[in-house]
Amino acid sequence: MNEFDTHEIPPLSEEEAHGLIAALAESESLDLPVPCRERILDLLGANWPILIQLFISEIQEAELGGPPTLENLDRIYHEGLVHGSRNQYCEGMYDRVKEIFSASEARLARAILRSLCSHCEGFTRAEMEAIHAQVEPNAEVRTTLADEFDHVLDTLKHDGYLLQRTGGEQRTAFASNILFDYWCRKAS
Repeated sequence: MNEFDTHEIPPLSEEEAHGLIAALAESESLDLPVPCRERILDLLGANWPILIQLFISEIQEAELGGPPTLENLDRIYHEGLVHGSRNQYCEGMYDRVKEIFSASEARLARAILRSLCSHCEGFTRAEMEAIHAQVEPNAEVRTTLADEFDHVLDTLKHDGYLLQRTGGEQRTAFASNILFDYWCRKAS
């Protein structure tokens, strides 16, 4: 019999992310000097391989005719990745909340994600529990739903929506800038 454990896979290190960008750029014959690679990583805010691959695809589709400028990268990020209709990643992550959670769990997940849009520094567990109290004001019901609260947080972390910082207050925030920016746009 197999025992299945959950393993958190962290984002790539800076060195690994630069290596992935360089390899993808080379395979697509894109000229991406180091300042461009650094800007890509700054814009994404997290070194997840899928996000790096999406960004490289958008650069490729832009057909710039040479190395992108930093301004080109900013425009591609905002117009192509955050607001673009072809970016199914963000839309899929937005819609996924209602697919993976029960109705009450989805309400809580959306409330946490919407609240994080105005708190980019993230929330402590106590602050997220306060959001839970707003979503479900009845303390007795909240107590019976304690497992639901933990399930929502664990799933949001496991699925790549949220990342808990390891230092200081261990605040939990969006796992990437692209999801943060996308949810802020959808929540406004």
